Amino acid sequence: MKMYKYALTYSLIFLLTACSFDSLSEDAAGHYKVESPLQVDILLPEPVLLHEPQFLNVILVQNGKPVNGLDDVQFTVWKNGSPDSNEVMMANRDGRGQYYVEKTFIEEGLYYVKVQASSNGSTIMPTKQFIVGELSEKDLLELQKGHQAPKQSHENHH
Repeated sequence: MKMYKYALTYSLIFLLTACSFDSLSEDAAGHYKVESPLQVDILLPEPVLLHEPQFLNVILVQNGKPVNGLDDVQFTVWKNGSPDSNEVMMANRDGRGQYYVEKTFIEEGLYYVKVQASSNGSTIMPTKQFIVGELSEKDLLELQKGHQAPKQSHENHH
């Protein structure tokens, strides 16, 4: 009788264990949170004109859908060689996943725009290089060397 109880106990343990492994393997990935990164496309006018208001736009998409309710979207614009004199602007929202700022450029040259977007505790900060008017020889050399955006001072950031 004792032997029968042990055999029955081990059989039940084996069956329960086998069932739990089977259920884990079938849809285990569905039990984990899947991150869906925020995707950004920075859109600039071509050409960017001097002394005229220009709209700098960004389209934000997550899970293939426009994102409208972000916690924070800001643009930082600076001229090459002057990373400490950057201008930080809070973006306006158009309701279709597009955010924008209006900026008038008063000097020609090589510029950078960095968009900082935050949602649900995640922040992305893509940077794009662009030209306003004609380039100086220094800016042209900078472009030919293939330099990326220089590091900025973060004194103006909150």
